[in-house]
Amino acid sequence: MATHMEQDHSAAPVLVNRADGVLHLTLNRPDRLNALDAESVERCRDALISVEDDHSVGAVVISGAGRAFCAGRDVETLHDVPDRRPMNPADRAAARRHEHDRLVNGFSVVTLLRALRVPCVAALHGAVAGAGLGIALACDLRVVATNTTLVSAYGRIGLPGDWGVTWLLPRVLGDSVAKKMLLTGHRPSVATLDTLGFASAVVAPEDVTEEALRQAATLAAGPRIAHRHMKALMHEDGLLEHLVKEAEATMECQESDAHRTALERFIG
Repeated sequence: MATHMEQDHSAAPVLVNRADGVLHLTLNRPDRLNALDAESVERCRDALISVEDDHSVGAVVISGAGRAFCAGRDVETLHDVPDRRPMNPADRAAARRHEHDRLVNGFSVVTLLRALRVPCVAALHGAVAGAGLGIALACDLRVVATNTTLVSAYGRIGLPGDWGVTWLLPRVLGDSVAKKMLLTGHRPSVATLDTLGFASAVVAPEDVTEEALRQAATLAAGPRIAHRHMKALMHEDGLLEHLVKEAEATMECQESDAHRTALERFIG
């Protein structure tokens, strides 16, 4: 597959390529297992928004550089969320508004993936955690490497789940598996993911991006108007309203003693 690199900065947190009708986003913070910071989120959002005005794009692929797809939100950014418990009511309300805007801005990557007029394919390998799990679930197809591990570690830091995970997980993997993952931290095997229909293909780790690009190129060459309507019809749901509830639940949990204690333990 011919590849044209639109951005040539190896240090950029998200690389953007266009070839064969496919927009390919590579999460590119391998030293952080592609954990998302504010710049990564903004670059993903900008690239996905650009698809609506670029009719040369017929499919999107999201992959991760290095050893993992995405380890979730960068733990370093957790230090940026102030402890709102000791604040006076006015300061707490202002801090909550700021945190709500930050959360919803990140969640918009999920809503964009769901709302795009073109199919989206995730190339998954290694850890797929937190926000990375939300991105994977929001894609239409998922190519899964044999070393893929889905991680829901929200309970470890006393949070309820975000990035649409609590909405999407039961709809993609089923209610029982979703509850087991969220409540106990269970990590389903790749064989289970394949059986449940989570994977559009299971391949060796070194082949995962190539297979995702191959599937995306096939989709891009297909009936784009039909694909647009298929996505729109299948995604008539209450995700947007649910994301607001996730943000509110997250903020309430952030103000609990259990979260602060767990967070201090998690960060070390």
